[in-house]
Amino acid sequence: THSWNFFPGHHTISAFHGHVIAALQRLPAGATPRTYHEAISAVESSMWLDACDEEFFGQLAAGCYEYTDACDVPEDATVLRHVWTFKIKTEGGVPTRHKARLATDGTRQRPGRDYDPHTAYSPVAERASIKAVCAIAAACHLLIGTCDIAQAYITAHVDRRHLFMRCPHGYTRIGRDGKPQLLHILKSNYGLVQSGGNFHRHLRTALINNAGFKPSRADPCVLTYRDGSVRIVLAVYVDDILYAVDSETTRERLIATLEREYPGHDGKPGLTHTKCEPGKPITLLGMRVHDRRSGGQRAIHIEMSDVVTKLLQDFGLHRANESKTPFSADAVTHLGAVDDEDRARAAKHDVRGLLGRLLWISVCARPDIAWAVNFVARYAHDPGSIAWTALCRIARYLKGTRGHGLAYTANDDDKTQRVHLTVHVDSDHAGCPDTRRSTTGAIYSVNGVAIHWRSRRQTVAVRSSTEAEMLAVADAAADITYFRDLLRELHHPQLNPTPVHCDNAGTVRNAMYPTNKRTRHLNVPFAVVRDRQQQGDLELRDVHTGQNQADMPTKPLGPTKLAQHRTATGVVPPHPTMRIISAVRAARSRHKQTAARAPAPAPTRATVGLSRRGMPRGCTVGARADTEAANTLQAARMLNKYEGQDGAERT
Repeated sequence: THSWNFFPGHHTISAFHGHVIAALQRLPAGATPRTYHEAISAVESSMWLDACDEEFFGQLAAGCYEYTDACDVPEDATVLRHVWTFKIKTEGGVPTRHKARLATDGTRQRPGRDYDPHTAYSPVAERASIKAVCAIAAACHLLIGTCDIAQAYITAHVDRRHLFMRCPHGYTRIGRDGKPQLLHILKSNYGLVQSGGNFHRHLRTALINNAGFKPSRADPCVLTYRDGSVRIVLAVYVDDILYAVDSETTRERLIATLEREYPGHDGKPGLTHTKCEPGKPITLLGMRVHDRRSGGQRAIHIEMSDVVTKLLQDFGLHRANESKTPFSADAVTHLGAVDDEDRARAAKHDVRGLLGRLLWISVCARPDIAWAVNFVARYAHDPGSIAWTALCRIARYLKGTRGHGLAYTANDDDKTQRVHLTVHVDSDHAGCPDTRRSTTGAIYSVNGVAIHWRSRRQTVAVRSSTEAEMLAVADAAADITYFRDLLRELHHPQLNPTPVHCDNAGTVRNAMYPTNKRTRHLNVPFAVVRDRQQQGDLELRDVHTGQNQADMPTKPLGPTKLAQHRTATGVVPPHPTMRIISAVRAARSRHKQTAARAPAPAPTRATVGLSRRGMPRGCTVGARADTEAANTLQAARMLNKYEGQDGAERT
């Protein structure tokens, strides 16, 4: 009481401070609100309210809900809450529109009653299938593009009729009983557990029953249509569709079919269509797909530079120094927390957040970081501070090679079969420092460019490198069956056995003859390899270790060997010239003919014409305008020299 008397103007000052605090708590312009209350109190509240109105009344016009009096709701009905999500859409880093999404909180749904747990989720196309479609499009000169279905989930009806949702704030109505009305959910709204599965079945009905597409048995989310010269290939990832067509006429026919099935509502189109043309890349799942053409040659280039740039900015690594390799061979040690103090230091960083984003980049377009990311992921349950350092090194490596990606080209050497599947398999015996288990590495390529790769620790420890290699080949045999079936259903059957390149002579010998007493305990897993080889599905070939691309996903490599294998798998700089692509492709085609022969001695700086700086002789530092292109050209030259070829590409 005395404090109020000593400061007679205290009430006025407190009120003023309250207004100041309220103003400071308002979200600034450009910030994304997390809740509805933050949105209506933000500086850009009018824009967010317009976005909320557009979302709610758009769903209402589409028949997603209907107002229902509380007295008419059945007693056994499930009443769910609502959730608002907000996002600022940008194009080229410039904000274009404020978007709000109204979803249902499905965390309180009960399995078996509110949804069927066996059919609730939507299957998606394998990332290997998406890259296989791009490889086939490049080999057969098909046109590609993407289609995005607007508000896809609410186009499908819900399979349960007893689901209701509380009205969001600002849109409540009072019923005849004097209580707020509820929203009866009629369509598969966002947030419901079964929405993805309902939409997938609706899309399959539209494409298969109505449009005549045929799903693949190897990958049900890959669909094909063949009618004479008309050819269409689709890869469906929920509501994103990647297509490859033979002509512009077929493209217009496909778009018209999809627009007829998804016409939109409230005057808005139900389908967003983007063509992939030279100079106009498309984006799918974070992958930017470029169609590059020059001098009658074509390459489909897949890279993730935008994702890498955003990753560096979000984690404060955009000013960090670049790294030549993603992992150091001297750092292969235990990356888990050693004590509570180390665990506390690692807890200051978002280790799992950075790891998850690096994993996505790795599995989509960067086989050169597959082993490094996989190795750090083994300690994700209890990471130490050294794990964060390892992840930062991978990010710094991506900074220096942020535009590198897979470049698929046509195979003009073989006119009878334009799509060739090849496999490289390797293992690192007892490479895990904790369990001494081996690491399996495999790269599956179409026309010499990787479409799938694997870096995985084996489930058991083995006594010799031959045993580790046999287990790796046995795992690859199962994947080969899948890829051969997929290519056959995409109208590219493999006429010859798939070559499987392995650098272990004992494994190749055991594939032709029964195993001896040292490897007889692996008779069961390796019997699959013998059966597939006798049936003509695969052919195991011996290859020199220096020519085995699968060495990259098994262990950390030095800069020279990493660049060599990276180029051999088809990972090239952001703007590869057709000259470089042609040189690398020619090197891979010659590699098939020389794989069985003994390789030439390892190249030296003198044989490849490199100076002490690692640059072509006669080229100064100031004359090198494109560092990445020069490095890739050197790697291509080294690959040619390593295969004993003359006339390598010159700068």
